[in-house]
Amino acid sequence: MGATASLHSLSSDTCEAFEDLAESYWPTGEEPEPFSCSFDKEWHMLHFLLTGTAAGTDHPLGILVERGPQMEVVAEECRAISPDEMQEFHNTLGEQALEILRQRFDWGAMTSAGVYGASSSDEFEGAFDYVTQSIPDLQKFASNCVKHKCGALVIIA
Repeated sequence: MGATASLHSLSSDTCEAFEDLAESYWPTGEEPEPFSCSFDKEWHMLHFLLTGTAAGTDHPLGILVERGPQMEVVAEECRAISPDEMQEFHNTLGEQALEILRQRFDWGAMTSAGVYGASSSDEFEGAFDYVTQSIPDLQKFASNCVKHKCGALVIIA
């Protein structure tokens, strides 16, 4: 099956479960119903495509890997993303046209960087479509976070 990733809105109710969570991670807007965005094994390839790196980065689109406080009480690989980081992610993601992402798509570079899910033996027809299939859901998720001034939890399991 392999590792998958998901994003979950970080509401006040969720925040209350983490007493040591920094004040800046508490949502400040209207309380939404919880919402989420799930990724299959393409999560690391998508991170690479959006940021150009396999590891953590300060790039605004780098929220899926090594970003935010570690929240091991939820899952071994779980991090909190602040509402401000979600706002910056939303603004930057909105600027990314699929044609720009297509120009950045380099299966060999992903393989060389050790990106999870990419290997020279796994190259397949339609890889770009597979990696970018969740971008509309990711854009909608980020838009909802901004609308409700929410942060997010990134869980990789």
